[in-house]
Amino acid sequence: MSYFINESDRRDELKEQSCRRGCCPKPPCLPPCPPGPTGPTGPAGPQGNTGPSGPPGNTGPTGPAGLPGNTGPAGSQGNTGPTGATGPTGPAGPPGPAGMPGPTGPQGIQGIQGIPGAPGATGPTGPAGNTGPAGVQGFAGPPGPTGPQGIPGIQGIPGPAGERGPAGDTGAMGMAGPTGATGPMGMPGPTGADGVTGATGMPGPTGATGVTGATGAAGAMGVTGVTGPTGATGTTGATGVAGPTGMPGPTGTTGVTGATGPLPVVAVGTTITGEPGTPAKVEAFEIPQGVRLDFTVPRGADGMVPDEVFASFVNYMARFGNTDLIQFSTAVSDPTGQISQPDYSHISLEPGFYFISYHVSALLNDASFMQISPYYSGAAHLEYGIYFMTGTAKTSAAGAKAFIINVPAATRFSLSFNSGTVGTEGEVVITVIKLRRAE
Repeated sequence: MSYFINESDRRDELKEQSCRRGCCPKPPCLPPCPPGPTGPTGPAGPQGNTGPSGPPGNTGPTGPAGLPGNTGPAGSQGNTGPTGATGPTGPAGPPGPAGMPGPTGPQGIQGIQGIPGAPGATGPTGPAGNTGPAGVQGFAGPPGPTGPQGIPGIQGIPGPAGERGPAGDTGAMGMAGPTGATGPMGMPGPTGADGVTGATGMPGPTGATGVTGATGAAGAMGVTGVTGPTGATGTTGATGVAGPTGMPGPTGTTGVTGATGPLPVVAVGTTITGEPGTPAKVEAFEIPQGVRLDFTVPRGADGMVPDEVFASFVNYMARFGNTDLIQFSTAVSDPTGQISQPDYSHISLEPGFYFISYHVSALLNDASFMQISPYYSGAAHLEYGIYFMTGTAKTSAAGAKAFIINVPAATRFSLSFNSGTVGTEGEVVITVIKLRRAE
């Protein structure tokens, strides 16, 4: 706690002490001495010792804040004080983001090749590793030369086709075919000339007109009564007697002949097909415009329908190799010779339209594929082929196709087998039908 004396109070106290010493013999000095003239200021005395601080007075009220004074000029920079002792190292901060990698430095110079050391002793042979998986099936190599013909199966070998024999005698005339539809009616012929008109007979004489008989007198009208009942109707007079018929008068002269009327119309009516062997006939019927003709025409006897042309071929328990032509034997032959088998792998087709269907199946020894390609008219036709792929060994592959082809010139039809493995237990069925259609 600090004590201080107000400077104004201190001056009053000193002034009172001075008055007491100079004007009054002893205190109290009352009334105060009148002020005398102010003398010259004496020299300042030495600083007295500071007296003890008095008890603090009551704090007066705070005056209003004065206006802020102007900021004084900045003082000169003081000398740098001595550096303080280094404080302890703070904890490590989080790592900053990685910077961009710098450019790769140039390749260093290749060091000198060291002297190879002596080979070490051969270690013991390790155990054999597991067999790796089978590699991907490679592409089929080029076909090898055709091997010799194997021993034929159960089906016997057909003998070679003999030469065509001489043409036989012409057969008897077949029965007449059906009568064609009746053609349209022809245009009517020109009208014939009018015949000569016969002579007109003499008319008989016309008789004289008879005299008309007199009309009988009318009966008298009955008297009309007065209003009331109607009077009776008078009786009707009797009809006069007709006079006798006069003699016919003489016939008048013949009048002039009128113009010729229109020609009659000849219309065609119905045409009926009669039974074979019945006579044909024409019937005429009068119509207002002329005449109508109805015809009955017998149909011809039924002709002979030619047989269908077809054949089929089979094989079973066969073995198929890559690029082999599939072999088969005739199951049903065509007696007309338009479909024939010249050898084990071909079918001969004469010109025309044919419906062909075939089915092929085989057991593939390895995981591979089977492709069957038809060949005719000098080219392979993959659009009618079969493709089948297997994922494991000893798997059956099968397929079938049916289509219609146009054979403009005689050709040979065959099927080829292509695969990356061998097909066993092979089966094939081929059906060929010639269609009735103009080329």
